[in-house]
Amino acid sequence: MNISPELMIDSIVFRNLNENNLIKFAKQSYFDTRGIPVKNTFKRVDINTPLGKESLLLHYKESLMAKFLDSLKKVYDIKINLTPPIQPLVNMNLIHANYKGNLESEVTFWLLSDIECQVCKEAKPIYDEIYDKYNNSVKFAFSYYSSEITLSSLALESAKKQGKFWEMYERLNDYENRIDNNFVYSTANEIGLNMTMFNSDIQNSRTYKNIEDNYKNINDQGFYGTPTVIVNNRVILDSFSKIEIENRIEEELNKNKNHTFNKLIE
Repeated sequence: MNISPELMIDSIVFRNLNENNLIKFAKQSYFDTRGIPVKNTFKRVDINTPLGKESLLLHYKESLMAKFLDSLKKVYDIKINLTPPIQPLVNMNLIHANYKGNLESEVTFWLLSDIECQVCKEAKPIYDEIYDKYNNSVKFAFSYYSSEITLSSLALESAKKQGKFWEMYERLNDYENRIDNNFVYSTANEIGLNMTMFNSDIQNSRTYKNIEDNYKNINDQGFYGTPTVIVNNRVILDSFSKIEIENRIEEELNKNKNHTFNKLIE
């Protein structure tokens, strides 16, 4: 059969591209209710508009291609011999986060993510594995990043005020249905929050302002998508690559060991 590689890939990757799957993808990603991001902007549009339909198709194609490439990596031992580009350096000093792991570590794994983003949910098992491996030697940070204030972000910010951020974080991440008031309030009660205080905080304008300010600080550093992983102020180019993330962590840990050793022998 005389067919170009490009057409062959298209026929394999996009064979499930149809109206029903597009609608399912839109619902899973909350694009049907929250609007869909327009590429290279922070603008969201209705998926039923011409631009919305075009953006939805583009996002779905990117999702299918990412899954296809990931399936190839699992089946074949793909070796990349190119020298990777230098990871961009960013300043995280003004960005607020919640921390766990080794809080005294000089190495920080920082995740910018949106709990109500389906792609972020799919990536979470990767980060959980990395946490399990390095939680004794690395500080782990999480910042909520979404172009709008969501119920999840309000719940997390309010739970944080009672020292229950990570409990709320895990429950929200594990929930597979749409996050609504019933789930958030029942979760808050289950993890032992003072419900009067929680209800007050989740409706407080100051809570909204904190989220807005942090979103602006993140944007000011040039971030534009989720999930994004940063290790010691260096942006990981492939946030889904466990290998790239762990290589960067090991590099920073080794640097820190050498620095400590040199100080001891001075």
